[in-house]
Amino acid sequence: MFRTKFNYIFFAIIFLGGMVYSQDFTGEYVIHTESGVVTLTLQVDRQGLYQGALQGAGNSFDLEGMVQDGFLTGRVGEQGVIFQAQLSGNSLTLRMVETDGAGNPIAATAQTFVFQRRSGSPGNEKPQEKPQDRQIVINGTALNPAQIEEIRKMYGVEPKPGNYWYDARSGLYGVMGYPAFGFMLPGHKFGTLDSQASRGNTGVFVNGRELPLNEYTVWSYIVGNWIQPGRYWLDGNGNAGYEGSPIPVINLYAAAQQNAYRGQGSGGDNFWSTRFSAGNSNANNTQGYVSVPGYGPVGYGF
Repeated sequence: MFRTKFNYIFFAIIFLGGMVYSQDFTGEYVIHTESGVVTLTLQVDRQGLYQGALQGAGNSFDLEGMVQDGFLTGRVGEQGVIFQAQLSGNSLTLRMVETDGAGNPIAATAQTFVFQRRSGSPGNEKPQEKPQDRQIVINGTALNPAQIEEIRKMYGVEPKPGNYWYDARSGLYGVMGYPAFGFMLPGHKFGTLDSQASRGNTGVFVNGRELPLNEYTVWSYIVGNWIQPGRYWLDGNGNAGYEGSPIPVINLYAAAQQNAYRGQGSGGDNFWSTRFSAGNSNANNTQGYVSVPGYGPVGYGF
């Protein structure tokens, strides 16, 4: 399996840098509206996963998200609403927007609220760190020093503490409980991938992991039709097939280029893009890369 420098950059940003938390959003926040008081409560676990509730006007919605680049981003309830929160002192700006069936934001539904941290609510202080808080957990097992050194030598930097899942056959990885974030090299021995590592709910299993709805939507777009529930495999070269049969039925990198916008660049390259992905290749398509949102760039032919 070959990879380009794009993969290592993406890996470093998400896996090695994505678990750094510059602010603590934990606390209780309030805002006064025409319908009454709305409260927002947030708590964070040791792995950086925020959970809470948005309550007001007789309604209550669960929230869940993680901090990336200073923003708390996640979902509200189960109805396809996503949010982004930014903290400035004791003021928290919350932006929410509904999404369509493909997971794309519907701009007309966007709403912005500015909450104030309730007096006496936990501030920016962090709980005293314990030794176990520094663990790097992949597939439910904390990495030992030799495994951490293996990652450092291969990718040039140590991973940040956190709770991750990893698919050794394809190289896909993500934060436990979430869809795929990107590609690592396949073949690392980081334990057994749990079928519910991404809290899937579609009946579509890839290398034993059930896909969640938003990831399933991207995969279906690439394939060209809605994937039927079942069990499939994916290797590090983008080949995919039915579990139990070694014969691939599709290559996802090649499929992503179909029905795409193409622009002829200099030097014989062939940039292309679709609604969900983009890529480039040389004149005879023997070398190139494909970049899919949520996965990152993946090279081939190098």
